Amino acid sequence: MHNLGYYIRILRNNLGLTQEELLEDEYSKTYISRVENGNLKPSDHFIEYLSRKLNINLFELHSFPNENKIIDIYKKYYNNNSLSNEDISLIEFNLVFSYNPDTYVMIYTILIGNKSNLQKEKLINRANNFISVLDDKNIKHNYYNELGKYFYKEHLFGKALIYFEKSLDFAPNEIKRAHAFYNISLCRQRVFMDFHCLKYTLKSIQIYKDNSKNKELYDTYITLGVQLYLLGYYEESEYYLIVTKRYMEEQGNGKKLSKVYYNLGNLHQKMGKENSSLKYYKIYESFVKDMAEEKMLLYVYRNLIMLYFKRNDLEKAEKYINKFKNCPYHTRFIYLDIQVDMYIARMYKNKEMYKYYVQTLNKCLDASKNFGFLNIVYECSEELAEYYFDGGKYKKSAELLIYIKRRCNI
Repeated sequence: MHNLGYYIRILRNNLGLTQEELLEDEYSKTYISRVENGNLKPSDHFIEYLSRKLNINLFELHSFPNENKIIDIYKKYYNNNSLSNEDISLIEFNLVFSYNPDTYVMIYTILIGNKSNLQKEKLINRANNFISVLDDKNIKHNYYNELGKYFYKEHLFGKALIYFEKSLDFAPNEIKRAHAFYNISLCRQRVFMDFHCLKYTLKSIQIYKDNSKNKELYDTYITLGVQLYLLGYYEESEYYLIVTKRYMEEQGNGKKLSKVYYNLGNLHQKMGKENSSLKYYKIYESFVKDMAEEKMLLYVYRNLIMLYFKRNDLEKAEKYINKFKNCPYHTRFIYLDIQVDMYIARMYKNKEMYKYYVQTLNKCLDASKNFGFLNIVYECSEELAEYYFDGGKYKKSAELLIYIKRRCNI
């Protein structure tokens, strides 16, 4: 068990644990210090105890470095996307050994997909030192795809778009190209919302059809339905959403069915059919509560704020603003958070609290610039320009209109 103490220290530090936190009064701090410093051979009982705490079989460490084990775990991750805590600990442990760049990027790719966000930034910085010298297209594709997923979950859609486009460049087969087209489409929908989104969506749909990938096909139909109603093609949107609804009912897929109901609510809200929109939102809400997915209610809260504000029912709009802001997850949904803040600004305007209206809308504009949400940049800038123009501040109004023309390519 040569260097076991050193490896224990590495694993403990990777988990962010002090010696006291790791031991929990089972052993003395002096004992583990002597083990970690190589001054004491640990007992089998102590090794068994730490193996449970560290999610790794310490008796097997003599077999490392072991490149084949890393490759096995990497393949497992990309076959079913589910790794045990022991798998992740083993992968993390292997950062202390020397490997070729391909293997290092495999290690970093797995960890980026499975570690906390705070740790991911450090992992990305390290992995970027190796990515340029890789030859394996599949490893490069998986790495860039993992980065795209990470930034998309963080609502950093501009960054996600960059990495999904890179993943497309290295996609090793048609199905992975279809996945990349789909992911690019989602990001462009968030950042630009133009006909380019539709182009990428249709490319992915064609590949899924050609390869009889029904699950992926109907998932993409939901996105197609969304993009069609955002572009004003309401009948076409409803067709694809209803077709998908029937398929998901046949499959018994409650999670995806809930997404269809949510988007039917969106569609009907866009069409001005507010009563049927509310009906669909209520069905969606019941699905989400059954699945204990409270954070997914944030989307409905955002939409209900918009609906009731349009109706000039400011009391109900404010009620859903409070529900949104009181949900502990709201700060993680940056895009939605900015949109809700825009309605808070408009509430100030309705109450003739113009100073707070301008302050809040400018805050939304600055945030959307920072995160690259060009559609929100456009909306905030246009609204502020109109406000300044109506108030006789023509220079300020013109500056904003010139800015959005340059920034948003209109």
